Amino acid sequence: MSRESRNLLQELEKLATENNTTALITTQQVYAADQVILKYYTAPILNAIKSKVKGLKKVSSKHFNIEHWVSVLDSMFGNNQSVRRDNSPVILVDSTDQGLGAFGLISKFLITDYGLTDTEMIYRIVHQYDIDMISEAINISTNAKVFNIRYVNAVLENMQAKSNIRKHEVEVLRERADSSKNILNKELVQHSTIDMATAQYNWQRNKENFELEKKMQDMFGE
Repeated sequence: MSRESRNLLQELEKLATENNTTALITTQQVYAADQVILKYYTAPILNAIKSKVKGLKKVSSKHFNIEHWVSVLDSMFGNNQSVRRDNSPVILVDSTDQGLGAFGLISKFLITDYGLTDTEMIYRIVHQYDIDMISEAINISTNAKVFNIRYVNAVLENMQAKSNIRKHEVEVLRERADSSKNILNKELVQHSTIDMATAQYNWQRNKENFELEKKMQDMFGE
């Protein structure tokens, strides 16, 4: 997980212990934490949660689950730009979206905590590439013994580039096939028109020859 997320979740765990309860940390929790710390600065997040917990008459384990605080934080911070990170890719924190599965794979792959730049890269990766591509890139990185998200990202970009080239080649071939088909159809139509005109001419000539021959027979009695 990111270092910022680990700090956030450890503080929630301490708060849980102080309130005689426990905080359950799952992959989904880490995914949510990574998004929250990408959206807001960590210090205001912790201050807001601690303040809210102190004001509670009754606490339970849900109060030390970061997902519980997502909507609360959004409501508290509102449009306060001082607590928001500049140019954050996270608009809406969603720990159950399509990126969760891929995030789980990446979390198992990375052996050390990572910084904010890598956190943002991971968020982009899990929303840009499908899980099969990400899984293949992780396998390639593992075989190369490079346990780094930037290496995975480079592998994914290379895979995507090759895929785009193949798609382009297929499209070019398809356009050539369509062009050839149009030419063949055009020639077929042209040939058909010529053939019909030739057949009509031959029929008309045969008809005239027959009528002339009949007249000759009538005239000479043959």
